[in-house]
Amino acid sequence: MHSKYVPPVRHPRFARRKKVTRQSESEHWPGRPESHPRTISSNDYLNTSLHENKPSSLLDTERPLRPARDAGLQLSSREERRIAREKRTQRHVIIIGVLASVIVFVAGFVWMQQSERLAGTLAWFGSEMTSTPSTDTAALTPSYQDDQPGVTDATDMDALPTPIIATYNELSLHLPVELEELTEIAFHPANYSYAQKLSSHLPEADLAQAKKQKSTGRDIRTQSTDEGARLVGECLKLWRSGRHASVMTALDVGAPAGSPVLASIDGTVTAVKKYRYEDKTDDFEIHIASVIPGIELVTIHVAKVTVEVGDEVFAGLTQIGSVRNIAKFTRPQLASYTGDKGNHVHLQINDTQSAAYKARQKKLATEQD
Repeated sequence: MHSKYVPPVRHPRFARRKKVTRQSESEHWPGRPESHPRTISSNDYLNTSLHENKPSSLLDTERPLRPARDAGLQLSSREERRIAREKRTQRHVIIIGVLASVIVFVAGFVWMQQSERLAGTLAWFGSEMTSTPSTDTAALTPSYQDDQPGVTDATDMDALPTPIIATYNELSLHLPVELEELTEIAFHPANYSYAQKLSSHLPEADLAQAKKQKSTGRDIRTQSTDEGARLVGECLKLWRSGRHASVMTALDVGAPAGSPVLASIDGTVTAVKKYRYEDKTDDFEIHIASVIPGIELVTIHVAKVTVEVGDEVFAGLTQIGSVRNIAKFTRPQLASYTGDKGNHVHLQINDTQSAAYKARQKKLATEQD
């Protein structure tokens, strides 16, 4: 019995292509609208075995056909890419805006923190431009010309001394600036171990409130003018990082730069020494020996020194110099509580018999040589 004839089966790939290429367009896609875009598979025309029955214009192998440009997928992909580009641009604009806002905020904050120092610097430059030449030199170097006021001229013996602000044993420390020039008084730990602890009748002020109000609220109109009167109001007690001494071992008395500086105790000037303040500027320290043996008062941040070694001075009366403008080089801690630049003079009672004191004086003498 003969088996049924089965024609050979073509490979599906070639069978599909043969069917597509041999059918007319209407047979391959019946009912296709004339306006519908036509798509052509270029693979059919790149295969030389399928060039049969093709128009001669489609057999140009130098310019092979490519998929139609008007396919729906192609248009959709282009639109999606355009939308993606717009979204990326929007994200970049938002990021740049946020970064610019942060930079402006940080710059404004830094400017606010430095505004007082900047104002002080500009004011100093303005004063330098309008002052006589060599003013700064006079501030850094003591001048002892004949017309320089001496102890007799610098001390008004008919005036009353300034109020008392602190004591050390039986020694009274008077306000080293005029009452009208006083901004605030702040006790803080001294930098050296030979500084002695002071006592004061001034009550401690609320630091948070003083910082907010830029003042402790001292009313100088209530100040007594009697001899031996004590200063009215409150004082600040400020701590310094890295210092372990008592908070009562040093005293800052605030006043505007250029204000007269007065001797704070009765005594004799034993030294006027130049040193480098925080390695930023020259400064002077004036040593006054007290009536207590081995105890002296040191006053620093002084410019235009008006005394010399051997001069006798009187507490709260004798001018020894003027307040130095240290705010040009640093921002004093006192500025946070006064509302101004924080310039001040520093007072300290020293034990001259201390080994640490002698070592420092020897070092200063070596540096000056």
